[in-house]
Amino acid sequence: MNEEGFIFTIDSILMLIPVFIILATVASISLETPHEAPYYNAQDAMQLLILLGEKSTDTNLMTVAENISRGNINGAKAAAQNDLKPILDSFRMNYNLTYYNNNTGTYETLINRGTMPVDGGISSATRSYGGVTFRLYMW
Repeated sequence: MNEEGFIFTIDSILMLIPVFIILATVASISLETPHEAPYYNAQDAMQLLILLGEKSTDTNLMTVAENISRGNINGAKAAAQNDLKPILDSFRMNYNLTYYNNNTGTYETLINRGTMPVDGGISSATRSYGGVTFRLYMW
């Protein structure tokens, strides 16, 4: 009777090993989080706007600020439209890039995509260069 009890005990322990393996596999699969698209905000986009491009003729936010400081608003808008807009479009979000107009005391839009919501959910970033303050809103 002793030998039978020993054999049943070993048989039970050996049977628990596959059960624990299956349980561990199921637990590890359920703990994995699904791959989600990265969340970008206005701070990330603003960092890209201040970087210099690959070519010396590429425009960045500081170049736009220089144009605004010299009073060349149309040149600043054209540069933003040609060089900064593709960068912001790559985020696949709506945005509004504005600058502070010292003459009128208001923020004026350089480039935008979409209409800003009034109920919130907007990410914003502010940078100043050469006396020109920029605000970027993304939603």
